Amino acid sequence: MTKEEIIRQLSWDEYGTGSCTIHTPLFGQQIKFNFYSEKKEITDKMVACTNDVLQLPASDLIRVKELIWEDCLFCFETFEHGYPPQEDEDQIESNKRGYKIYNQEDAYLNSTVTQVYIDFKNDTLTGRFAGISIDTAWDYLTIVVKDGRIIDCYSPDPHMKWFDRNEQYGANERRKELIKRI
Repeated sequence: MTKEEIIRQLSWDEYGTGSCTIHTPLFGQQIKFNFYSEKKEITDKMVACTNDVLQLPASDLIRVKELIWEDCLFCFETFEHGYPPQEDEDQIESNKRGYKIYNQEDAYLNSTVTQVYIDFKNDTLTGRFAGISIDTAWDYLTIVVKDGRIIDCYSPDPHMKWFDRNEQYGANERRKELIKRI
């Protein structure tokens, strides 16, 4: 997709967010793209980030599902969601029961892609970054795309500079939190 094609579709708000809807092969549907730019400009790097997302193959949906499931299990283990454990049930099992989410496919089916966002502030980073925002039954998370690859997720809104330094920043933070609970 060219810069001109993106610009033709954009509608800008007073806050410097340009929005348009673009068919995204990864999900096989139209997805809202939000471009954050105080000057209401689309940079070449923002165009490259857009194309990075558009060129993600449908087979990467497997990775998206894995990350959603990983976030689901993390949240079920670390947060009380209002489903008290029944006899012989731990917090994870009670949350699975409460949400009726028992596996990766259930987690994915209880999730909705709300937007892809690309921020001009990320132009200063070494990598090219886009966030895929996902609203889940239990939380809200962002799938991080760097240089055309799905690398990790973070809940709720990551600073992409964290992932420029460490592609597994989110996974490492989840691991640290789980270790604290041991």
